[in-house]
Amino acid sequence: MPANKNAQLRLKVINECLQSVRLEARSMYEPTVTYSIEDLINACVEKIKGIKSVSLRTIKGDIQIMRDEYKAPIFYDKAHNSYYYDDPNYSIYKQQLTAEDHNQLHHLLHQLRNVEGFPQVKELDELIQKLEKGPYAPKGKSSGPVIEFENVNYKGASQLPELHEATLNKWVLTLWYQPFNKELEVIKVHPYRIKEYNKRYYLIGHNEEKNSIHQYPLDRIEDFEIHKTEPFISNRTFKPSIYRNIVGVTIPEEGRLQTIELWVHHKSLPYMETRPLHHSQTVKKRLPDGSGIVQLKVIPNFELDTHILRLGELVEVIKPYGYREHIKERVKGMVERYGE
Repeated sequence: MPANKNAQLRLKVINECLQSVRLEARSMYEPTVTYSIEDLINACVEKIKGIKSVSLRTIKGDIQIMRDEYKAPIFYDKAHNSYYYDDPNYSIYKQQLTAEDHNQLHHLLHQLRNVEGFPQVKELDELIQKLEKGPYAPKGKSSGPVIEFENVNYKGASQLPELHEATLNKWVLTLWYQPFNKELEVIKVHPYRIKEYNKRYYLIGHNEEKNSIHQYPLDRIEDFEIHKTEPFISNRTFKPSIYRNIVGVTIPEEGRLQTIELWVHHKSLPYMETRPLHHSQTVKKRLPDGSGIVQLKVIPNFELDTHILRLGELVEVIKPYGYREHIKERVKGMVERYGE
């Protein structure tokens, strides 16, 4: 696939030119439209805004890309000095799925179908049935799914389709939200994202009363009302990319990105390598006893604490000092809880 916008635009122009040659030639012995290399260059310069010239080498390279990557049936007619499509109905934008594409799509659809509360499950079932009747269907009679998913009856998942639609269409919501150990709250929210973490969905949006962004677990939303005509507040300070810098969904108010180093016991290191705590995780150093120093670049939060604490004595925070002391205080609290 072309790496930049100009290359994509050139392929679009070349595709249109070659289609017109073939369509004209189908009904006449002599085509009224022909496209030599020079004609294709001129067409690109004429139709693509901001381009003043295109080299012969570039156009030849584009044609080769179309042949190699799109399997375009491009031929050259010496008599008329023209390139054309051998298939009159061909377009690089009408690609057929390969057997590999078909199998990957089939696999992904099965996985999506097992996401609790995922919208359009009926449509996914219909697509799967079509794929299973297609030319690349698995051989032999299906005995059912071969990948087993742990589907927990998660409270709130049934609300996902409507909340997804409201978020997509930027509709304002009134939530009847029940925090743990507190009274029921009625909140006006402008939804920005829905995020899944640890088999739980969170609605992320602008709290109108507090004028700030909050996360609302769906299992604590007792009810909601959609307001399609109310003005939607788009918060420019909301940056979805910040969620790449945390584990989970909690963003500390004054949190900052830090480099965290953990010592990990040799029994836990292989598990942590195969299931990282965060996408930034790397093994900085391997020690002679099989343990290692693991490095993360994250904003420390409650979810990271939980991952570290659940490993007990098999992990130790090396640095930064502030976060090490924070975890040490939590460990002291655990020891006190056990009466020692």
